[in-house]
Amino acid sequence: MSPGTPDYAINFGDSTDVPVAGDWDGDGRDSIGVYRTSTAQFWLTNRLDNNDLTNYGLMLVGYGNPGDRPVVGNWANSPQMYSSAPASLTRFFPLAVDFQPSSSFDKWKGRGINTVIRRPENSCCGGAVEDIDVWTAAANAADLKMIRQPRSPYSADDAETRLLAVAPYDEPEGHLSPASTQSTYNSLKATNSRPVLFNFAGPTVQMNYREDHVNVDICNGPGNVVGDLSCYLGYIAGEDWVSHDVYPVNENRPLDLIGSTLDILRRWSGGKPQMNYVSTGPILPGQPATTPGPLRAQVWDSIIHGSRGIFYFTNLVPETGGSPDNTTAEIQAEMTTQNSHITSIASALQTEINPTIDAAQVTAPLEVGWRAEGAYVYYLVLNMSANTYASATLTFKGFAPVATPTVMWEGRSVGAAGSWTLTDSFGPYAVHVYRVQ
Repeated sequence: MSPGTPDYAINFGDSTDVPVAGDWDGDGRDSIGVYRTSTAQFWLTNRLDNNDLTNYGLMLVGYGNPGDRPVVGNWANSPQMYSSAPASLTRFFPLAVDFQPSSSFDKWKGRGINTVIRRPENSCCGGAVEDIDVWTAAANAADLKMIRQPRSPYSADDAETRLLAVAPYDEPEGHLSPASTQSTYNSLKATNSRPVLFNFAGPTVQMNYREDHVNVDICNGPGNVVGDLSCYLGYIAGEDWVSHDVYPVNENRPLDLIGSTLDILRRWSGGKPQMNYVSTGPILPGQPATTPGPLRAQVWDSIIHGSRGIFYFTNLVPETGGSPDNTTAEIQAEMTTQNSHITSIASALQTEINPTIDAAQVTAPLEVGWRAEGAYVYYLVLNMSANTYASATLTFKGFAPVATPTVMWEGRSVGAAGSWTLTDSFGPYAVHVYRVQ
C-alpha cells in the first residue's frame, strides 16, 4: 500500500464497525460492507458511489455472536446461482412487447419483436379488450411466441406450440397473498405443463424505495433489512420463471436498478430463469422521455445480470385514454437495432451465464458479462454512464486469445492474439460485444 489520493471516499457504517469487502452478488466486482460486532450483523452494499448507502441497495445478514470478528470468503461452489435456459429458450431469446392489440403485430415484428406478452384485457393501456382466442390466432398467424393469461380451462392451451409460458397475474405482492399464488400455480400445473410466470414490482423488491426502513409488515426477502423476509420466497414458490419491472428513467433513478433488482431476485429464486421489463417512454404523463442511450444501457445491463428475456413496456397509461405505443421514432430505431443484435447471438446468450472457465475484468462504471458457445467466448462490455472513456481496458482472466478479438456488428477488430488485455473506447452508454477465440 502506498500513500496517495483515494479512488473513492465513502461514508458507510458506524465508527465502531469493522470494514469488510467482497463480491456480495457474484457479478465479478468487489463491494464494501461493515460488520457490527455489537449486534453480530453484516451490513453490505453492491454500490460504490456517493449515494446514501444506508438506504440504497443494502443487504443485512445476521451471523455469529456479538463480539465475533468477521471473515469474508467464497464458501460455495456456485456463488452466482444463475439460471439455466429452459429447453424452449435454448436458441431463442424472447424480445416481447406488452399489452398490444393484434392489429399492431406486424409493426412490432418489423422492430425485431419475436414475442407478445399479455393480451389487452382491460382499459389500462390504451387498447381495446381482445378476445383471447382471436388474439392468440393473430399471434400464431404472425409467427410470434406468446406469454399470456391462461385459457379456461387450463388444458385448452395444451396444443399452443408458440405459448412459451402463462402469466396469470401481475405484481401479486400488491394484491394477492403468497398462499393464493401457490394455489393458482398448483391448479395450473395439475392440467398443463406450461411454465408459469408472473411479474414483480421492482420498487417493492428494492429496499432503497423504502425511505423509513421501519415498516415491519412489508413483503421482503432474505438479506433485506425489515419486513417479512419469507414473503417473496412464498411468491417465488408459485412460479417457474421470475420477472420484474423497475423503470429508472421514468422515476429519475439510477439505470443500474434493473441489474441490481435482477441480482436480488437471483439470490431469492435459487436459479429460476429471470426476465425483466424495460420502458420505452413515459408511462404516465409528465414523466421524463427515454432516449436511445439509456434504453440501450438498460437492455444490455439486463442481459449482463442474467436476464433470459426482455419485455418492453411501450404504453402510456393515464387514468383515462392512453396509448399502447408510446415510442418515438428514435426509440423505435434503437429498439430495432438492439433487437437485431440480440437475435443474431441468441443461442450464445442463452448458454451458461458467466461460465467459470472464462472470466474478464473491467473498471467501473463499465460492466462485463460473458457467454461461451463452440470455439468462441462473447464478452459483453457496457458503459453504464453518460461519460466517454477513450482508453478503457478489458483484462482476460485465465487465458489469452489465440486470434485477434472481433467487435460484433462494428466491422472491426481490437487487441491482439496472445494478449491478456485489450483497450477500446466507449461513448456514453456504449456497448461492445467482443467475440474471442
